[in-house]
Amino acid sequence: VSRAVTATSSDSPDIIVIGGSIAGLHTATLLANGGAKVRLFDANDVSHVQPRTLIATAQLSEALGYFPSEAVVNEVRSVELRAAGRSVKVPLPKADLIVERATLIPMLAKIARAAGVKIYPGHKFLGFNGNGDGVTVRLQDKTDKRVHEFHTRRLIGADGAFSKVASVAQLN
Repeated sequence: VSRAVTATSSDSPDIIVIGGSIAGLHTATLLANGGAKVRLFDANDVSHVQPRTLIATAQLSEALGYFPSEAVVNEVRSVELRAAGRSVKVPLPKADLIVERATLIPMLAKIARAAGVKIYPGHKFLGFNGNGDGVTVRLQDKTDKRVHEFHTRRLIGADGAFSKVASVAQLN
């Protein structure tokens, strides 16, 4: 969700990203590398992610711009289809990657921080209000339960398939 308006404070970030998974961290890094002042908020700690292996398509390397070798645990170069006692091996044009998320997310967080992204773990997204000069985002610190408001020119929801940001914006 983007609201392109002027920020009112020099301390206000140009962009707030909600969601510290692959999409949020990589987006924040690209924007920071482009000169934007970016803050990223996630309900969890992006430096300490629960282990979970996932299959990513071969396009992960193309999207990131590099091969995330330390996070890749295997490469699938073919699939075998079986039915009615028969099987056929189908080679893939490019290997699908099996990636360990607990390695990839902290790696992307380190790259984002190096690009200048300020990452705030443990902040639950509560909502936002657009006003004449930007967007005010409300977040709750999960440690002390205090609600904080941040003003920004743009808000990006990278908080997953059931995005709360999209829901608040009344988008599918």
